Amino acid sequence: MSGVALVAGLPPRACGLENLTHQVSPFCGTQGEGNTFPGAVAPFGMIQWSPDTTTKWPSCYRYTDTEIRGFGLLHASGGGCQYGGDFGFLPFLGKVEGSPHDGGNFWKLNRRYSGTVASGSQHASPGYYSVGFANGIKTELTATTRTGFGRFAYPAGGDAGMLVNMAGDNNGTADASIQINANGREISGWARVAGMCGTAAGITYFDVVFDHAFATYGVWNGPTLNNKATSATGPNTGAYVSFELPGGGTVLARTAISYVSVANAQANLAAESPAASFNSAGFDAMKASADAGWNAYLNKIQVSGGSLTERQTFYTALYHCLQAPSVVSDANRQYIGFDGKMHALPAGRTQYGWFSGWDIYRCECQLLAILDPARAGDMAQSLLQDLQEGGAMPRWGDAFGDSGIMVGDCSVPIIADMYAFGARNFDVAAALTAMEKAATTPNLKARNGTYERPGLSDYLQRGYVPSGVGQG
Repeated sequence: MSGVALVAGLPPRACGLENLTHQVSPFCGTQGEGNTFPGAVAPFGMIQWSPDTTTKWPSCYRYTDTEIRGFGLLHASGGGCQYGGDFGFLPFLGKVEGSPHDGGNFWKLNRRYSGTVASGSQHASPGYYSVGFANGIKTELTATTRTGFGRFAYPAGGDAGMLVNMAGDNNGTADASIQINANGREISGWARVAGMCGTAAGITYFDVVFDHAFATYGVWNGPTLNNKATSATGPNTGAYVSFELPGGGTVLARTAISYVSVANAQANLAAESPAASFNSAGFDAMKASADAGWNAYLNKIQVSGGSLTERQTFYTALYHCLQAPSVVSDANRQYIGFDGKMHALPAGRTQYGWFSGWDIYRCECQLLAILDPARAGDMAQSLLQDLQEGGAMPRWGDAFGDSGIMVGDCSVPIIADMYAFGARNFDVAAALTAMEKAATTPNLKARNGTYERPGLSDYLQRGYVPSGVGQG
């Protein structure tokens, strides 16, 4: 390419905003071993509302699959382990007769409810995803940092229904609870799910409000269906509702998640997706806002020259880089620390998780510090909070704790390089103290037993780490 301009930070030249989101393909990496997802997500967003297909992939999705088992709220992009697929919304036509539960597949939902993708009907752009089913249902999704907005169009002539599957986690749901508030057109609940690679389990909460009253509703628990019941608890649970749409029509859904509580998920929804905008125009406005947010970030690097395909490759890669580390604190600044307790951040701060340490310390953390030093500083401070609350800086931290699935002490170079490339708004003195301690004190480990710097005692004694020796 003939030119690169950094519009933010250290600009070689002044540049206006270009329309760059159309050069991003969210479907890139959804075949082969890319393990990306195509759904709606904001930059560094907590929620990732995306389709989940019926074969098991780390991202819950493969473009060549023809059936969708739901639209889950949690996903990870580019991971090498199973994760996500939780709180799967599935629009369908027909009545619920018997429990939708099916223990014969990993997502625990009867395949007869799965939606068959109509050929050529999938479309995605940063912050937006849509798909048409062969039965005439169309789903559109968009997102803010902590919320999602869904628009579901049902054809005439069929019963319009929606399932919310609590048992669809890619690693298997450990436990869950779901409640229906029919008067409020609301469903809420929680699921205890495993973290990346099946480690560091924790609870995620969700809330969803629909714009249509429920004509019928009920819950299931394993093979047992309870019509008109409003709650269920257990790892194989879910809820169904239906809407009076004999001539077809559109149902809107506003949803949010939290790692703290259902009440915080509701507060996130009120903060980022207010009821006053709960209409189709509000959906379009959120979609436009998501596009503008992504376009602003993509414009932090402007390139010229090369082919259109090369520019699309560049901006799609940049798009994927700007999805994580992701926000884990709520709009009220509360979050769950690595000690399992609720904490509150000072004003102006955000807590981040999903530090794929082994994968990002070489170059992504430096890029983030150049493009957005203030956000990178919050990320560096988040690692220090993880140390304070979890006993050690994480090697591969998700939303719940340090998974410890990679070797090395990745947080140290992440923080050092973020500082070197412009991030300053974190406790630099505390970071240096933590780094010195990590480099000189053997056997430092997190509350979950993960060593921060494996093999350090051998390194300090010998100057190298022999193969097959102890952890400390």
